[in-house]
Amino acid sequence: MDFYDQPYYKLSKFFMRVIGRWPNQPKWQTAIVFAWVFFIYAIHLLSEVRSLMFDYSQEVLLSLLAPFCINLGAIFKYFNSFYNAKNFETLIARLHNDWDLCINEEESKILHSWARLGGFLGMGYTGLAYATGVMYVSEPTAPRIISLILKLNDTPEPRFPVPTNYEGLDNTDDYFLILFISALCIVVIVTLLLSPDVLFIVLLHHAFGIFEVIGHRLSHLPEPKNEEKHSPSNMEAEHFEHYRKCVMGHQSAIEYADLLESTFFVCFGLLVFFNMLMITCTMVQVVTMSSTVHELIKNIMFILITMVHLFFDCYLSQELMNKSAAIHEHLNNGKWYNTSLKAQKLIPMIGMRSQRPNLLTAGKIMMLNMENYGVVRTFEVFFHILSLCFLNI
Repeated sequence: MDFYDQPYYKLSKFFMRVIGRWPNQPKWQTAIVFAWVFFIYAIHLLSEVRSLMFDYSQEVLLSLLAPFCINLGAIFKYFNSFYNAKNFETLIARLHNDWDLCINEEESKILHSWARLGGFLGMGYTGLAYATGVMYVSEPTAPRIISLILKLNDTPEPRFPVPTNYEGLDNTDDYFLILFISALCIVVIVTLLLSPDVLFIVLLHHAFGIFEVIGHRLSHLPEPKNEEKHSPSNMEAEHFEHYRKCVMGHQSAIEYADLLESTFFVCFGLLVFFNMLMITCTMVQVVTMSSTVHELIKNIMFILITMVHLFFDCYLSQELMNKSAAIHEHLNNGKWYNTSLKAQKLIPMIGMRSQRPNLLTAGKIMMLNMENYGVVRTFEVFFHILSLCFLNI
């Protein structure tokens, strides 16, 4: 069985293969997926542009702003996987290679626990994303389906998840065909959005595991099982080798976290910007345009998942900072004072580097952490108030 077919990594591998971005995937598969994505985006964006041109109103404009941001975010994440293909390949390869560096069962259990948590969160994120997509697709159809079931005389006005205008198709006569096309486009866009995110969750939790393994090594100095077979000189050499491996492992963990940040930092920058814009537009829709309970629930759910998405990224980045900074505490908890002077000279190398914890940034401009999450939320409220004032002018 392939290493990546384990339950921890199977979902991320599946989604990356679906979008044609798994390492060593046949080029013909990547080409087919690329052509399919281009085709879906072409017809979807063209229908939105036609709707804005021929059915222009303030309501249509507000309804299109948030989906347009999602479209841009999805396609940018997709192209980022091409631009940083080497980084993705290196990060995924480390998932396998780092398991071979575990020197005992305790370290393997640490990596297992973090890999299990990453896989679980990836599944939860996937379910939440598709649930939101289903809510968006089903909301406009509810009145029409009820009308068909109850055989009412009055046919509700045709409504769609996103304002659309397909040339050659009538919104009333071809309602279910247009709805099917819209649903298909939404499924493709949601898949493009969540596929890199699911992989990111798995990769980041692997980084948590690496830092915790290094911390475990620093806290547990090797002790002789049979004192008669271990002379003081042998123990000094063993302790030196132990700390030398800790230094190398710590440096490797730092490089892994830095590579992860350099691969996704632009995506996080766009995430913060688009989230503020999407939440502002959706809040305006909730206040001014939610005519049905189902539509109100849909908009509120969209706001919640957008806020949760940003919170989730900020929380994970905070955890990365905490795990990398905790190395210094693990170092202090170890019995380094029982080692030779030669081994002790390696300790400051780890201690000084752990004073600068690893972090994730939004476009190299803003650190992603829980403190800055509150700042972003304040800006969102400010933009919401400005938008309401603008609408009332």
